Amino acid sequence: MPVLLTKDGISQWLSDDVVAPLHLANGIPDAAVDYVPVSTDVNNARNHGSHLLDAITLPEETPETLF
Repeated sequence: MPVLLTKDGISQWLSDDVVAPLHLANGIPDAAVDYVPVSTDVNNARNHGSHLLDAITLPEETPETLF
């Protein structure tokens, strides 16, 4: 799972001196991150390329059904 760090937190995250650096993942402002839907191709480690960062348009909401 990816982690978002500030520039100051990167060296601490990679340091052997910090036992549990999870506190460094706190404090990223929402304005610093863009959330966009992307292709499910990102779920496969065999896929590579900048196209994996391209935003996609989601289909209209469809009612959820069991079958």
